[in-house]
Amino acid sequence: MRVVVTGTNLVGERPRADGRNAATSGANLAFGLGQLGVAVTRADTGAGAACIARPLREHSGAALVVIAPDVPWAMLGHARECRRLAVPFTADPGPGVTRTGTEDARALVRGAHWLFTSAKERELLLEATGWRREEVLRHVGAWVTTLGAQGASVESRRFAEIRVPACEVRRVVDRDGARDAFRAGFVAGAVNALSVERAVQLGCATAGFALESPGAQGYAVPLRALLARMGISYGRHVEIELAARVRRAGPEPEPDSNACIPSV
Repeated sequence: MRVVVTGTNLVGERPRADGRNAATSGANLAFGLGQLGVAVTRADTGAGAACIARPLREHSGAALVVIAPDVPWAMLGHARECRRLAVPFTADPGPGVTRTGTEDARALVRGAHWLFTSAKERELLLEATGWRREEVLRHVGAWVTTLGAQGASVESRRFAEIRVPACEVRRVVDRDGARDAFRAGFVAGAVNALSVERAVQLGCATAGFALESPGAQGYAVPLRALLARMGISYGRHVEIELAARVRRAGPEPEPDSNACIPSV
């Protein structure tokens, strides 16, 4: 499955000292998805019609548009174009939601298949939209909230809340890329038809690799190490289940292979 990721035009540039450069998040997401074997089409920052329509025409089989944190006008354009074209998309407005009016804040997330926020961004979103939690859930497919060392939760009108603890991490080296790595792992699981719980677990495991490596794009996700981490953190049955999915997707890697998990 191919995924279109917006805001990727600052690939290789370091975040500013005063915080994450919003466009860099898109580059980090594209990197993480690539580590997990997901085909990615990069879309630079720009108005939705100009930025998204062309890659969607060129790749009619795109499963999802990932709207990464960016300047509000760009995110609004992307969301409107996705709604116009009836293409599933994720919303991840980040702190930028505070720089919009109420209607624009609502337009950033309305119709999103998946809405991503941190716990802090969750409160900012509720304040900016003027919606209660139940009202947000009426406008999105599901709401994914990252909880730092406590893992993540997913809420929806369609199923009971799912909570997943963070995975085992050997040593935290750099927290800079964990946010985007989690989202990349979750999206990889979602577009490959894993259950919501497994997608969250994959997101947490991918974030773990990022936490153990310097820089937002300094990590790799070796298949065997990924499966082992899933087993240690979430149970041997999870490792066995995912290993079976990988085997059905193609030949097993050689014993010394550092191959990343393929699309399944």
